[in-house]
Amino acid sequence: MYWHLPPYVRQPNFRARPDDRFQGIVSVNMLCVPRQLHLNIEGAREVTGPTDDWRRPAG
Repeated sequence: MYWHLPPYVRQPNFRARPDDRFQGIVSVNMLCVPRQLHLNIEGAREVTGPTDDWRRPAG
């Protein structure tokens, strides 16, 4: 399982608006993949256990 935390608004966005009314807000998603697939998941932090919190700093 991995945390996937993309920003709520992407720049550049569909309407090409320069303002970001949702700055600092992310969409919280969890990606679940069977370990047997041995996939290399980049750009997402692995969930370390049942008490892991997506707000914990990466690293």
